[in-house]
Amino acid sequence: MENKLNSLESKLEKIVGLGRSWGMSDTEIKECIEEVIQLQDEDRSKNQERGWQFVLTKVGFWTWFLVKCLAVILSVLILFYFILTTCAAASPEIEAQVGKIVNPWIYPSMRFARIMLKPLADKFHMQGLYGADCLVANPFFLDPIEDCHLCTTKSRFADLTGQGEARRRQHARDIHPFIIKGYSAPNVTLDVLRSMYLDNENKFILGGANTLYTNLDGVYNISDFFNKYDDAALMSFKRQTGFLMWETNSVPTSQAIRKLFPRPSFLTSAFEVSLLKRIYVDGPLAGTHELPIGGFASCWYQQVQGIRQLTLVPHRDCRHSCEEMKITVEAGDLVFYQDQFWTLFSSPEIIKGKGTSAAKDVGIGFSGSFTL
Repeated sequence: MENKLNSLESKLEKIVGLGRSWGMSDTEIKECIEEVIQLQDEDRSKNQERGWQFVLTKVGFWTWFLVKCLAVILSVLILFYFILTTCAAASPEIEAQVGKIVNPWIYPSMRFARIMLKPLADKFHMQGLYGADCLVANPFFLDPIEDCHLCTTKSRFADLTGQGEARRRQHARDIHPFIIKGYSAPNVTLDVLRSMYLDNENKFILGGANTLYTNLDGVYNISDFFNKYDDAALMSFKRQTGFLMWETNSVPTSQAIRKLFPRPSFLTSAFEVSLLKRIYVDGPLAGTHELPIGGFASCWYQQVQGIRQLTLVPHRDCRHSCEEMKITVEAGDLVFYQDQFWTLFSSPEIIKGKGTSAAKDVGIGFSGSFTL
């Protein structure tokens, strides 16, 4: 390093001496040296730019080509969507045909988008936003007018116990409520629910979209129930009119819950199951409560422990043409219904003539929904 500095100093001295021999002042010599250094820096930067331009020319062409292709595809899709919605708005018949064409593609496309965006959602912890309320209301939204004639011919639950999956799917498409007795083994208890929660507690806490409705004192969230309620408190719960509804609406929590409550066997992979899931815990004398609407109109309710009486009440607009239905469900039974036309109520099963509940233990139920 020292040798290089000495060589540089000697060269500078020679340059300065040469400039003085030409009659230049020290200031002029200094300006000339600075100008030469500046020109060399500019030449070096131009050479670097030429190298980068060569790389960008090769890589940039494909980037430009892919971006242009994506823009063209998106433009065609937007134009196609605009044409379909315009035609659908003009005619109910066209709307029905468009629905038949588009519906099979909705779930696969949404599922593909969720899978592709999962790394982004995990990185920024966006799962909790899934169940968030809209900040701005849509002023153009109107509640759909219910076509009550679709439920006028349904007067009771169809018993599809022992029937094939194809017939069950057909009843679902026909919007005909049905029951499958003994559909699943009654192997989900409060202890099983507690273990499932504690094993996946981080998912339920970080995943967000957890809501709890209960009449139990000192229980403000699902963590309170599973962590603070000891065995003695649970035994007390069994002897009172306690009620609890646990609602989840996110991908991580849905993945944990569906291990205990998988989708019904008559639903193929083409059916989209909503992330919105609810678990109900009822004491033997828990009063009547309404089951809220599902994420989609087609719903199922599964009684996994205990016994309850379910009542389908037609919506107000359809009460003049549709009938109320009642059925008793025991552990393992599954019920299908459409909340587009009916509201489901759960009540204790009362023994006739005695006025006491037929349930001897805590009742546990589960509800989900899907698209047809």
